[in-house]
Amino acid sequence: MARAKLTPGEIMKAVERADQSTLDLRKRMEDDYNDRWILKPFKVKAGYQSFTTNESRAMANKVISLIVDGKLNVSAPMGRAQQEERERHSAQERFLRGVFRAVDEELENQFMPSLRAQLTFYATVRGFCFGRALLSKNEDGDTFVDVVPWDPMHTYWSVGRRGMIWMAYRVNKTVADIKAEYPEYKFEADEDDTAEHQVTDWYDDRQNAVIIHHGEGAFLKAPAEHGSQRVPCFFVAQGSAPPVQAMGGATSDKVSGAASDYGESIWATNRHKYNSFNETMSDAKHLIRRAKRPTYVVVSRDGTRVLETDPFADGTEIALKEGERIEVLDWIKMPPDTPAFIAIEAGEMQRGGLPYIAYGELPFAISGFGMVQLRQGIGSVVGPPKDCVTHALAQIARHIAEQYASGKFKKFKLHGRDSANRWFEEEFDTELMKDTRIEVTLMPDLPQDRAAAVSMAQMARDPGASGVPMLPDRMIHEQYLNVEDPDLVANTIKEQQAERMSPLAVMNGLALAAGEMGRGDLVKIYLTELQRLVASMFGPQTPPSGAVPQEVPPLMPPTVLPNSVAGEPPPMPIPQAGPNVPPGSPRPGAQGGNGRL
Repeated sequence: MARAKLTPGEIMKAVERADQSTLDLRKRMEDDYNDRWILKPFKVKAGYQSFTTNESRAMANKVISLIVDGKLNVSAPMGRAQQEERERHSAQERFLRGVFRAVDEELENQFMPSLRAQLTFYATVRGFCFGRALLSKNEDGDTFVDVVPWDPMHTYWSVGRRGMIWMAYRVNKTVADIKAEYPEYKFEADEDDTAEHQVTDWYDDRQNAVIIHHGEGAFLKAPAEHGSQRVPCFFVAQGSAPPVQAMGGATSDKVSGAASDYGESIWATNRHKYNSFNETMSDAKHLIRRAKRPTYVVVSRDGTRVLETDPFADGTEIALKEGERIEVLDWIKMPPDTPAFIAIEAGEMQRGGLPYIAYGELPFAISGFGMVQLRQGIGSVVGPPKDCVTHALAQIARHIAEQYASGKFKKFKLHGRDSANRWFEEEFDTELMKDTRIEVTLMPDLPQDRAAAVSMAQMARDPGASGVPMLPDRMIHEQYLNVEDPDLVANTIKEQQAERMSPLAVMNGLALAAGEMGRGDLVKIYLTELQRLVASMFGPQTPPSGAVPQEVPPLMPPTVLPNSVAGEPPPMPIPQAGPNVPPGSPRPGAQGGNGRL
């Protein structure tokens, strides 16, 4: 069945319907950003002191730093795969690492934060991760990676039984920006360049189009095939709560309130506690500030005397007539239960946020067991946004891999660092990315996690009563230590064992190290010892009669051998710079003691 032609009016209606159905969700995002991220001052009545806690911004900054500074692993589960297949999986890992690096470099050219930093911010503050993940072609037909995170506040979508139907990103742009990006579109002659219009970037499972909400709408970019087999956008909601519906159904007035709970930010638990804490601290601050200027009464004969100066300012002198006096009233004190109430509110905020130990502070001395329990509370706060970012990166990896494997794009070169921190720069074949099974994991920067993982890995490797370890090394490296390339680790361990198992290898390694440091004397000593050791182990080898003796390759590169060993003449001695003089005489041309610095 042929699909109906896409028009600007249809796009505008679809986006507007999605906007109306999620108004409460976007209102929550806006309030969270203003009140909890920007820290809009807490409002009180005029004449009263106001207090605004910075706990929400400090918690968000800490969560973002723990995730952004964490370790990103891109790995393909190898299981019982053969060596050739494992090498193919390693190449797929390098491809996706190169993709993520290319995205970061492009965002850096636009003076924007990195991909992981933006996704972490949106997951933490907004509660969602949205964006497009495309392979595109430039004017020359060359392939480049086009991955852009979107602000969830301005993203709209529709999901069906089999996944995403469409997704759109609607933002305001000035006329000047639109003219620069889409010069083919013509505005009216008197259109002000500073005027703003809504622009929507639309994607469905086949086409991409860009429209301007100007009048009845118009295409800035006509509908065109985007080259993906599905909607080339990623969508992840933070938390474990799915979209719920109120008892009244989809048309109920209460459904919008339920929709606003979907994709919650990290402030969901403490959102209402912040206002209560701000109010309590504002009351305390008001009473504390009143101690600087307490209430006073001026007593006079007719009761009309008013002081023209501040009686509490330094050096103030006030002339009083007979019968006049100033009386300072007693301070209004906080109720005795105020400190306990503040402690209760602070405790609830800590249970809904990060423990004090996450910021490197302890309010009082606690035991080591207590510190471990407090550390465990970090995971309940960091976990949801971390999982949101992880799933977003995994969706991006799948989108790019599928599009590249389709064969619709030219091969292109990527660079970056592999799992062993080795630099690579290579061109990847499109056939390589078929049947890609890549896992993306993100480990927040929590020091105690690494120590626990190493301890568990060692326990799994220690032999039991039968002398057999609980798990093989490959599984330990993959599941406990999150090693991306277990083959590389295994080969590195074997190489290390090879250097130490044989006395010949040990001496050869020592001689090479001495040669690299310029110690030719030590090289000569170890070469002599090597010859003796070889002779003692194998004895003198005589070639068979009639055989042509073959030259044995040296154990060391000729460039590090001393001249005497390499068969070269010794270096010419450096001639003496001056004549011989009797002992104790100053050397000609030498500096005197007074001439030295």
